Parts: sequence; structure tokens; C-alpha cells
Amino acid sequence: MKNLHYSALSSIADLRTGNYIQVSKIDVLGNRARLLKTPSEILMPISMTFGDVVIRLACNMGQISECTIISSSSHGTLVKAKGTLGDYSIELTFHHEEIFSMECRTWFTPTMGIRQLQLLPELLLLEGGSLSAMKPGRLYLQQDQLRSGACLFDLADAWGTVFLFHDLGELSTFAEDTRTSLAGSVRVRWPEVGLYIRSNPEGNLKRGRKYIVKHFYLILEKGPVQCEKEASRRFVSYLARIYPTIRKPAVRQENFVSIAQGCIETLSKNHGCWQRVGKFSYVNAYLNDYATPPPSRWSRWPFYHHSTVTLGG
Repeated sequence: MKNLHYSALSSIADLRTGNYIQVSKIDVLGNRARLLKTPSEILMPISMTFGDVVIRLACNMGQISECTIISSSSHGTLVKAKGTLGDYSIELTFHHEEIFSMECRTWFTPTMGIRQLQLLPELLLLEGGSLSAMKPGRLYLQQDQLRSGACLFDLADAWGTVFLFHDLGELSTFAEDTRTSLAGSVRVRWPEVGLYIRSNPEGNLKRGRKYIVKHFYLILEKGPVQCEKEASRRFVSYLARIYPTIRKPAVRQENFVSIAQGCIETLSKNHGCWQRVGKFSYVNAYLNDYATPPPSRWSRWPFYHHSTVTLGG
């Protein structure tokens, strides 16, 4: 229990002291799980052979007034929760495959404008029984971009690998309203793993607007990794399972001929964008408004290196 983050200490203390209400028991791909309501979180501990995987389904809600399972089956569970700061809707999907694979998508609707909302990592890895922090294993990957974030690591007892993948593209509305960058937000800070965000004080969540605040995939595969090649194989195979299920943007059809014609007409009316050399018209590599000096690498190039278009006449 030494040198852990406050969020981990708080959750572990609630579990150890029984400071929760058990809402329901859930079967997650053959593993026993419980849905628990603590004073400020919704937790789902899953009992595995190597220990307990505790999933934070909701956090920082203020005082939780209710937590209800709307529907539940072997393929997934839908949970609704109400707190003083807002309402949560949590959709769990269980993928029946040869290895443990599940997906979680969480929506949050504030009941008031909120600044600096803190999102805590969704995974808490604990020893079974004692509920102490599990010993860290080898970390293979801690990748974070603006669109996705992933972590791949071993468990210390060589049980197997844990892969967590975040679809950060689904959080774009949250990021825009709070003016918060999602880069570097998916991290391993043992024994917690996942998305950690403290939103920018200059932005705020809007009252009544529904935000996706989490969309992640969790894959557990039994068997130790023997070499780097095996770790790479597992990583690629996990992505192959996840990518087909990610929601893709709607396909838009554009009339590029019409767009191009509009660009040509605009260029013909704005002489600062092009120059006439002989019988040909050349588009400038920079805006020739004389206020902005041209980049040196372009100013040295002769005109025949520039892109050419016919500007009508």
C-alpha cells in the first residue's frame, strides 16, 4: 500500500472495509464478477485465477444516488447510474472468443456545467484475497496518440498478457468542450492502468450534453511471452480483433470536379496567389501578399518547379 496514487488507495480502502453496496453479480465470460456501488464510484471486480481485475465503470460522480442494471446477458450488460454531478450510462460487451475479450463504452451527462473533471484509470490490478497491489510485470507497449492509446504488459507471475486499447476518437466532443489534449492520456501507473485526464480549467462540460468519456477494449491471454517476436505477434493479433469493431465515420460523397472548378475561379480573381510567366500561369508556393516573406527554400526555386494550372485564357 506504499507510494500508490490516492485514487488507487481510495478504491482499495473501500473494497477492504466493505464500504460499498453490491448491486448485482455478473458472469463475465465464465468469470465471477460483482457490480459494486461505493460512495463515489461504480466498480466491477472480476475474479481471475491470477488475482482480481477491478474495473472502474464510473468515478468522481459526487454522491451516487442509484445504480441499476437495465439489461444483462451472456453477451453484455447495460448499467445506469445517477450521481449529484451527472448521470452515467455504461455498456459492457463480452466477446466470446478463445481468449478473454471485452469492451466498455461509457457516456456521462452532466447535470450542471463542470470544469476540471478528472477521469481516472479504469483498471486496478490486485492480488486475490489480500486486495494488495499486484506486482508489476514487463511492459511491452505504452503507446498514445490523439486517436488511440494502448498498453501491453505481462503479469508478474507469468500468467499471461494484458492488452488495453482506447478508442480516443470517440472522446472528441469531450476534448473539444474541455479544451483538453488526449495525447499521453493512456498510461500505466501501477497498479492502475488506463485513461487519466484532468481537464483544462479553461473549458467546461455543458449541462445536459451527453459525452462519451470512455471506450476501451480489454484482452487477457494466458501463457507467458517467451520473446519479443511473440509479444509483437500478440499485439498485432489483438489489433486485428479490435479494428473491425471500431465505429467508422460515415462515407461522404464529394463533387471534386465542382470543388476544383471553384478553386480555379477563385484563383483567377486573386492575383496574389499566382503569377503569369510567358503564356503559362503558375500557382505560388506561398501567398504573394508581400507582407509575409517567402520561405527561403521556395524563393530559390525557379518557376518551372511550381505547380501549374490553366486559369482560363
